Amino acid sequence: GKEEKIKVPLVCPMCGGEIEKVGREVAYRCLNKRCYAVNLRRISHFVSRGAANMEGLGPKIIEQFLTNGLIKDIADLFALKKSDLLSLERFAEKKADNIINTINEKRTLDLSRFIFGLGIRHIGEESARVLSDLLKEKGLAGKEVSISQFKETVLEISLEELLDINDFGPVVAQSIYDYFRLKDNLLLLLKLEKNGVKLITPTISSVKE
Repeated sequence: GKEEKIKVPLVCPMCGGEIEKVGREVAYRCLNKRCYAVNLRRISHFVSRGAANMEGLGPKIIEQFLTNGLIKDIADLFALKKSDLLSLERFAEKKADNIINTINEKRTLDLSRFIFGLGIRHIGEESARVLSDLLKEKGLAGKEVSISQFKETVLEISLEELLDINDFGPVVAQSIYDYFRLKDNLLLLLKLEKNGVKLITPTISSVKE
């Protein structure tokens, strides 16, 4: 009897940006790509266990990096230096060394983990593996590839080809197609490559038919 009706905010309470609710989805989402909360969630997702798996980089540390202006996106993680971290509160030599070592160890990422880590809407770990296997069939299997090679290969995939994959419904296929055609996302990929990130593509792990 003490329930209260939730009043949906008209704007994002964090940045004041526009919000939307798509179709029958439950969540209301902030549309401002530069929203602090959106960015914090995006970077925290990238370093999570299912993605880059950067142990020791929890949300509180990511938030510390953001609030101190050390990073703006996931690519900036790979440009951090030990001296940057030592300027932060509660960062001693050992902690700074551990964080930098963890980041350096993840400069070469498994393709499916990388795709999942990008945070493409509607793309979970299994969908990321399926897309990874499709890219491997396109010539990326069993070798280290640059992000430029990855980008060029994924851009060659048509929407119709994505729709033909049994594991993908129209929403997932469209989300993948759209993600790699947005300028900001392509610039992020370029920045990741500039900061030394590469991809490894072990042999195909799943069957899509």
